[in-house]
Amino acid sequence: MRLLQLDKHAIGLDLWKVFPADGNSVFAIEFRWAMADRSNVSFEEYLEPRGIWLEMHAAPTSEGMSLFFRDIT
Repeated sequence: MRLLQLDKHAIGLDLWKVFPADGNSVFAIEFRWAMADRSNVSFEEYLEPRGIWLEMHAAPTSEGMSLFFRDIT
């Protein structure tokens, strides 16, 4: 949570409210694919507002999606 400058209240919120993104961004495309295909996805992407590169892992769950981030800058 600290990596993304979010507080603990962001846990459980709608992904798109926490991370408003262009619908054509790598984040949006990969997260939608994970949910539609019910498969895990991994990718790297630059997070412009923070100026960092992230390694991202997204895994669909019965309640939504689990996200794992790692700074690879």
